[in-house]
Amino acid sequence: MVAPPPEWVSLLDEHEDELVRVRLLWRTGSSKYRPVVPITADFESLESASDRAWEALELNDTHFNWLRTEGESPSERQGRLEGAASRLWSFSRRFARALDQRCDFQLRGYGNDDEVLFESGARFNPNTNPVRSEGDDEARAASPHTPPPGPTAGAVPPAWSRASLEEEERRIHGLKDELIKRLTEERNRTDEDFRNLSQQSPTLITHAGEILKEAIRKVSMKMRQLRVGFSVPLRDSRGYRWSCSRAG
Repeated sequence: MVAPPPEWVSLLDEHEDELVRVRLLWRTGSSKYRPVVPITADFESLESASDRAWEALELNDTHFNWLRTEGESPSERQGRLEGAASRLWSFSRRFARALDQRCDFQLRGYGNDDEVLFESGARFNPNTNPVRSEGDDEARAASPHTPPPGPTAGAVPPAWSRASLEEEERRIHGLKDELIKRLTEERNRTDEDFRNLSQQSPTLITHAGEILKEAIRKVSMKMRQLRVGFSVPLRDSRGYRWSCSRAG
């Protein structure tokens, strides 16, 4: 396991009795510290996004409630504190390597009423050894800070590797596949409706033509009947009566 910054272990030890939750933050250059988000996030868009946008993507393993263990020996407690700090630092190193740039990481501890108990930063450059970040205070108990609404509850982070990042990437791909599936289903339904309409159109046209022909036939028949039935009674010079029907 990678050795964490010694100060991280010391601060966890010093403030554990009043520690409520722990958070890992990061930054590059002189920008402000931000929550740790999936490596697949759109960092260019997030650069100008609000704090809430960052917090909505924050990884659970980097912001969690701190749970104490009762009845452990001093050596067991020390091992637990070192293990928690090591997992956070190991994750920090992998995150910086994935971004392929120098990053500053800050371990921040909160007490009751979201009081900031401590802040400790460490820098990691994928091509060099880590050094202490400049400008970080060792402790800032009275520092005003508004934490995200409803922090993620959890125990001391489990063993990591790239599991959390890979899981988030799989989730995003799953959402993309589901969207493609739905769009495909909608397209297929539209194609099916169009085919059904195309198949029915000749039948409808033929039926309409037959109705029109029948109507024309009936009108023609009525016209013939009218022409045949129309006659004028006449008498010839001999007095015979006969009819003259108008024929077409």
